Amino acid sequence: AGAFLVSKGAWDELRQAILDALDKHHAGVPDAQGLEMGRLRLALPKQYPLELVAGAADLLGREGLVGRSGPWWHRPGHSAHLSGADQSMWKRIQPSLAKLPFSPPRVRDLADALKIKEDLVRTLLRRLAQVGTVIEVATDHFYLRPAVATLAALAQQTGAEHGDVLATNEFRDRIVTGRKVAIQILEFFDKSGVTTRRGDARIVRKEKLALFGPSIV
Repeated sequence: AGAFLVSKGAWDELRQAILDALDKHHAGVPDAQGLEMGRLRLALPKQYPLELVAGAADLLGREGLVGRSGPWWHRPGHSAHLSGADQSMWKRIQPSLAKLPFSPPRVRDLADALKIKEDLVRTLLRRLAQVGTVIEVATDHFYLRPAVATLAALAQQTGAEHGDVLATNEFRDRIVTGRKVAIQILEFFDKSGVTTRRGDARIVRKEKLALFGPSIV
């Protein structure tokens, strides 16, 4: 695994430890999507190198023994559990986020349009953000995860068309939003490590594009 050569016995022990840790996490926190790699490593009974744990998890994934949703590792078929009331509310909210995926309505606007209390909408979306269904790009501004993955892909494509340098106005025109929204998205990508500032422009880090899962472009 990477730079490590491991005996079969130790390798099998690590693989089983990963499966046991995920099973324990799902049983204890059923409303969470899973564990990020750093937390998965800490959940193991021994202090393994991160590269070794990642290599074992990747192989378990290829064998169909674990799944991955964005940064979260989980057992196949596991998904975060919502209460009946939350599921009903989400079914009303999700289409509004999907209708304008690159500029979805904010919490207050969602609450007003759907006649739901603002605090209830905010609480549900923050819970969904914890499990990776949505991403809070800016305060009270939640996007569906595939939309963020697509925005990252479009940022990379736009930069590639202009000498691998991404300008705000070019990105704004590509996603057809206002400049303020485009800046919020790019600042979120800065914080996430997807982009790196270079004066007034940005460089897209291709190795980070998979951070939010598959895109739709």
